[in-house]
Amino acid sequence: MELGSNLDPILPPPEDPTVSVLVFEPLYSVAAQIPEVDRRHVVAAAVSDRSGLSMFTMYNDDGLSSSLATVSVSDKWNSGRDTDGKRLIVPCVALKDVLQDIPTATSIWVLKTDMQGFDFRTVQSVGSLITRIPYLITEVSHDNFHSYDGLSNVSRVIPYQTGPFFC
Repeated sequence: MELGSNLDPILPPPEDPTVSVLVFEPLYSVAAQIPEVDRRHVVAAAVSDRSGLSMFTMYNDDGLSSSLATVSVSDKWNSGRDTDGKRLIVPCVALKDVLQDIPTATSIWVLKTDMQGFDFRTVQSVGSLITRIPYLITEVSHDNFHSYDGLSNVSRVIPYQTGPFFC
């Protein structure tokens, strides 16, 4: 499962026809550009800690670095681009709901997140359901840098990497 894929989501392994990939990309215009691949399913929606409609701000080309959050004024990467500030309303689904909708008989081997600041908040929101997923690939900030206002993916994620939630 991949959350916030942009144009290059993970692929199912060609040698194992029993594996599928579920991809979430909040921008419909970007999701529509993702090439169709057998056993890769693309959902045009954001994933977060809650379901509903959310305001989504575009940053950079093809919506790269777009977020449900507001970019921090100290972040030079996400400012000064043509698409900066364009705001859209996108459907948002809670990760907890997604995990509960996938039958427990179905294994979820990896969760890859690139959610522009919402990674930790979203993963934390599922509580013990995270134990269904043995591998987590997530974006974190370095030196306590905050790309998006009010969100942190650094010091708060460390206990989850070493605690009972990770196998």
